[in-house]
Amino acid sequence: MKKTLLLVFVGAFLGSTVSLAAFTLFSDVPTNTWYTDAVNNLSEKGIIQGYSDGTFGPNKNVNRAELAVMLDRLIEYVETGEVNTSQKIVYTNSIYKLTFPQTWKGYTTQNETINYATNNNGTIEDINVEFIDFGIPAQDSMFKIGMFTKNHWQQIQSEEGPKPIYIAENNNYVFGYGSAQDAVNDTVAYLIENIKDVIDTFEFVQ
Repeated sequence: MKKTLLLVFVGAFLGSTVSLAAFTLFSDVPTNTWYTDAVNNLSEKGIIQGYSDGTFGPNKNVNRAELAVMLDRLIEYVETGEVNTSQKIVYTNSIYKLTFPQTWKGYTTQNETINYATNNNGTIEDINVEFIDFGIPAQDSMFKIGMFTKNHWQQIQSEEGPKPIYIAENNNYVFGYGSAQDAVNDTVAYLIENIKDVIDTFEFVQ
């Protein structure tokens, strides 16, 4: 089902009216469509949220993960009159933390060592890097974050082939990540598309 049609149904359930709105909360939602008021109304109540780039994606289909989150927020709003949009899942270790949306509830972690063979001035050098692999029950490897010495990071980045993507660095280490390319179902595909939003919450523990 398209997002626009579903949200008009939900908006009608909450008693919102669908008329020509004079404003829009998302860059890809025009101000005068048949669904603008419903999108604005549900966004203001916290039942729906757009993407990190300020778009809503009105022509995208709603997958199971998105539907579950919207229905959960709708139930919360009906029962309490508000939605606590601050409910997040926080992963923390001794060095950094990440913040996950509720769609990652039940996520898993496992330690993994990845070997990189690099050419150091004509000498092949093996570099072992410790990663934390984040997954969900349906797919145990969604993305992984590694901790590199600065010298090793430079060596790996100079090699051909897939490379970790830079996240941040402190005085001693550079942190990079890689994400899954394949998904076992639509829900996993949706989560993979939004991994960058999780990575953007990376923060060093003080």
